[in-house]
Amino acid sequence: MLEIDPALKRSLYSLLDREELTLKEWFLDRAEQYIRDGSFQLRFEGGEWQEAPRVDGGY
Repeated sequence: MLEIDPALKRSLYSLLDREELTLKEWFLDRAEQYIRDGSFQLRFEGGEWQEAPRVDGGY
């Protein structure tokens, strides 16, 4: 269990609901991508999750 800001949690669940994903599905997808690519990043900006550019400038 993670303790996160309630506003951040609401935003995450709202986006997951829109994408028809569970938190578990989203997490597993991101974990697999991170392991495969070694550099996946998200940032929370303006009340929304956004993909951040990789350190090497790619996506």
